[in-house]
Amino acid sequence: MKISSPASLGEGAGLVRRYRTIAILLSIFFCASVAGAQTGGVRGRVILAGVGAPVNGAIVSVVGTSRAASSTEDGSFSFAGLTPGNYEIEGKRLGTAVARVSVTVREEEMADVTLRVADAPVEIVGVEVVGSRADALARLPGSGAVVSALELHALQPLSANDALRTIPGVNVQQEEGVGLRANVGVRGLDPDRSRTLLVLEDGVPVALAPYGEPEMYYSPPIDRMNRVELVKGSGSILFGPQTIGGVLNYVTADAPSVATGTVTLQGGAGRSRLVKGNYGGSWNGVRGNIGAFDKRASNLAGLWFAVSDVTGKLGARTPVGEFGLKATYYDERSNSTYVGLTQSMFESSPYTHPAPNDLLHIRRYAVTASHQTGFLGNSSVRTSAYAYQTTRDWRRQDYGYSADGTQHVFRNSTGNRNRSFDVAGVEPRFRSVWSRDGRPIELDFGMRLHYERARDQHINGATANASTGVVRDDEIRVGRAVSAFVQNRFFITPTWHVTPGLRLERFTYDRNILRARVRRTTSTGTTRNPEDVDIQGGDAVSEVIPGIGTAWTPSQLLTVFAGVHRGFAPPRVKDGLVYPDPTLSGADQVPQLQTLSLDAERSLNY
Repeated sequence: MKISSPASLGEGAGLVRRYRTIAILLSIFFCASVAGAQTGGVRGRVILAGVGAPVNGAIVSVVGTSRAASSTEDGSFSFAGLTPGNYEIEGKRLGTAVARVSVTVREEEMADVTLRVADAPVEIVGVEVVGSRADALARLPGSGAVVSALELHALQPLSANDALRTIPGVNVQQEEGVGLRANVGVRGLDPDRSRTLLVLEDGVPVALAPYGEPEMYYSPPIDRMNRVELVKGSGSILFGPQTIGGVLNYVTADAPSVATGTVTLQGGAGRSRLVKGNYGGSWNGVRGNIGAFDKRASNLAGLWFAVSDVTGKLGARTPVGEFGLKATYYDERSNSTYVGLTQSMFESSPYTHPAPNDLLHIRRYAVTASHQTGFLGNSSVRTSAYAYQTTRDWRRQDYGYSADGTQHVFRNSTGNRNRSFDVAGVEPRFRSVWSRDGRPIELDFGMRLHYERARDQHINGATANASTGVVRDDEIRVGRAVSAFVQNRFFITPTWHVTPGLRLERFTYDRNILRARVRRTTSTGTTRNPEDVDIQGGDAVSEVIPGIGTAWTPSQLLTVFAGVHRGFAPPRVKDGLVYPDPTLSGADQVPQLQTLSLDAERSLNY
């Protein structure tokens, strides 16, 4: 929830008091029932399958609760105070597969179990926001949701919009009707271009320029996703920027452990069709996967589009750690437009495309390299390096309105809004797990260096479908960011954990206008013609972003959580550095950019 004014506090005060009363009554009732019940426990060891050697530093958890522990040097662990019933115990350490056993807990007894973990196949996965553990949501320091692979398979979404609509608190706004661009808002925030949400793919930002121009003209296609994760609470401290609404992470499918191939064919109205293929497997310790699809339609109420996508992944385990490589290529063409139908046009022909000559072309190349290794038995570091280039060229036919304002009157000219973006960064993430008095402590920390560069041109064409012509505006925007973060999860009691976190952001940015329309006075009046210029300016913004969350899980059926954190969104470069556009005489020099010294947008989310 974003606090925007004192009035909003007053309007919600009664609702907050009502929820608080309900929560207190539920807690009293549940605590009374638990206090009167006899409890038992589970104890055991984690060993290496086939060898029998104890495993130190494995994370052992009670599935469906937030109860977790770290195995000791002899591989032992224990859980006390469990309500009698059936449980599943899960254990894993870096480089091993998850081991799980079922156990029945009886009153005043300690059940004995043994977890046998085996070496895991190489995983080619990125950074996860929620994770795939059975108790991942219960361990979050805030609100979260996951659309799993099984749910995606059952839903068969035509676009990401269909999948995101299943998440509570998410508002998805359609644009062209087929979901080529997801406009996502969380908890009532504006969904336009998903500006208030950090969107990731395998933990890597995908916006055109994550800091300086976060508009989501490109959305990761749901056709190659295995899972979708959303965090709306203080867990977003580990990620940034643009965390006013939360963090949305698309997770791609990992390569299969055995050679497997699939082919998918679909067809529908408007001559729409999808052809998708995928093949992958493991060979001599190297795991790989390649997938491609082509999706297009030629007449959906006048809309046509053609989308092609190719993704390849490789992974290998070596004596110095696990290496991963992922590369993607995406190409989209469509006659998407900002122009809408007027009321009279809609009444006359509701399925007419208002601007058939408009053309949007998006092309994206991306590569991510990762390395993960463990040290000290219970610590690990994962380093990701990413780079991608996106071009977004949009041809728009110029138009005006009829005298009565009921019809569009298109001109024999175009205004091409062409933009290209280069983004690169590197991010090491450290994770360490240890235990004190039998209770686990989990520490995550890291930093990121990030660079982005945008080239923005406006080109006037001389015909209705011209994509080239006279350059009217031309500029370069550059941003450099450094961020650091830390989050520590520790248990106060076996069922109650607290997770404080802190993130630091520093974003410096520059704008250089190379060509612009300049207003000048002449003997015949005032003109505003394009001129080659060299207008420059720069600024910076820094932010300290705290957050804390807590969760109490007295049983498998109930988790009570609370959290508060600050959301952060830096100003767009073109909003923070502006050209004053004065009226000059014939010999006057063009002035430099004005720095508005804009602060970052902030929110208090709880």
